[in-house]
Amino acid sequence: VRLLAEGDAKDRTSATSALSVYGRKVVVERLVGLLEHWNAEVRHHAVAAIGRLGGTQRGVTYPGAVDGLLKLLERGEPEMQSNAAVALGHLVGAAGGGHSHVVEALVERLEHPDVDVQANAAFALGLTHDAAASRSEVVDELVDLLEHWAARVQCNAADALWRLGGAAVSRHRGAMQALVRLLEHPTAQVRASGSMALGQLGGVALRSQ
Repeated sequence: VRLLAEGDAKDRTSATSALSVYGRKVVVERLVGLLEHWNAEVRHHAVAAIGRLGGTQRGVTYPGAVDGLLKLLERGEPEMQSNAAVALGHLVGAAGGGHSHVVEALVERLEHPDVDVQANAAFALGLTHDAAASRSEVVDELVDLLEHWAARVQCNAADALWRLGGAAVSRHRGAMQALVRLLEHPTAQVRASGSMALGQLGGVALRSQ
């Protein structure tokens, strides 16, 4: 923790990675402070570390971290926005949802001109487990991405749909048809993502009958 406050850029980068395994509030607070560090590498490591913390600390909320990551999602360079999206997905998912404003920010990034930002925003929506991400208009956006020209975006959209699950997705006729079309995609990874999503959503549909 001392290195985060007093070390040089190299020290802070190493310390950020090492401390990401701990779930202490003081560590998260120090990491949040690094989200505005002048060194881009330090910022990137801080974002990744906060995301890892959020994925392991169930039921814990970090409002300061969410606010800091939202700033990067809205104003950072594309690579930073992409990483911030995933970190936000982990934080909101660990908190158990209740962050509709984060969901809205992620949905806006689905139309970002950078493909990686689009892909990671879709993936992050699936991580949130937030009721706001299962709204019909959000499902519509993800279904549209199943027709995207980039395979990674298609895969992450399919992944998000099955992670969000629920009757709203499994009964969405357009979603199921679009996923079926992925089974004929020339890219094996896209076919696998479509198959996985159909299998998961099919199980949800059966349980809801």
